[in-house]
Amino acid sequence: MKIPLPPILGVLAVLAAPAAPAADDPRLTSWLSAPSVNYARLYESDAARTSGTAVTTWARGQGTQSAPSYAGVMQISYSRDWVYLRSSGLGYHVMGPW
Repeated sequence: MKIPLPPILGVLAVLAAPAAPAADDPRLTSWLSAPSVNYARLYESDAARTSGTAVTTWARGQGTQSAPSYAGVMQISYSRDWVYLRSSGLGYHVMGPW
């Protein structure tokens, strides 16, 4: 024999569920995203590094970066249980030579 639960228990279960992070939650706001409007840059050689000449496109072996790509964390979003970061995987700092 099944005994139905009182309706109030269903309401309590919903109220007890963890809430999504607030917009000012450090899990969302502590990521360095301000410089994300900058392109990733690299030095192609030691001579370029010495002269301070960085490039935003490059070719290395089988990998080619034919268009400038933004650096670092570009988007932060979240759900109730997770924080999601969208990133180019390229650093803000000038990279290379490799």
